Amino acid sequence: MFGFFKKPCAICKRKISPLLKYRNDRNDVLNVCVACSEYAERRAYRKVK
Repeated sequence: MFGFFKKPCAICKRKISPLLKYRNDRNDVLNVCVACSEYAERRAYRKVK
């Protein structure tokens, strides 16, 4: 609907949908876009269901 309601990607800061949820080593939830999901998995972020 409006672009300013979307959450940004934690890695590239773009406001894209769909966003996938990952957890870092501190158990913080990160919203990551599909394009950055490969980078998130290399950084050993765990995917949240």
